Amino acid sequence: MKEFSPARYTILVADDDNELRSLLEEELLEEGYQVEVAKNGLDVLTEIPFHTFDLIVTDWKMPLRDGMSIVRTLQEICPGVPVILMTAFGSSRLRKEAEKAGAVYLQKPFSMQELKSAVRRLIASSKK
Repeated sequence: MKEFSPARYTILVADDDNELRSLLEEELLEEGYQVEVAKNGLDVLTEIPFHTFDLIVTDWKMPLRDGMSIVRTLQEICPGVPVILMTAFGSSRLRKEAEKAGAVYLQKPFSMQELKSAVRRLIASSKK
């Protein structure tokens, strides 16, 4: 079995909260991943044609396009790319909707270890 090397993987982090977006970027860079960022839902969809992402981490409530809209669009234009949908406004309905659409649901506040574990698990399982 090959050793897991984060440097081989590129993650897109999308959140309109500048502080959280910067924190997530910093944490994932420290893990060794390559990281791109987007500040709203439209930026996510504009970045997709120009980059190949191994994972996308997106907030649910963002300007221009919300996280569920992003998840659905990503399934059409780049199926198989794992998505983590973060939200502070969660509900069991949103969790079910996200999971049905193929995204992993992460309720804020979450620990960085929870995020890192989810990232690693999703990348590893999608690259089998």
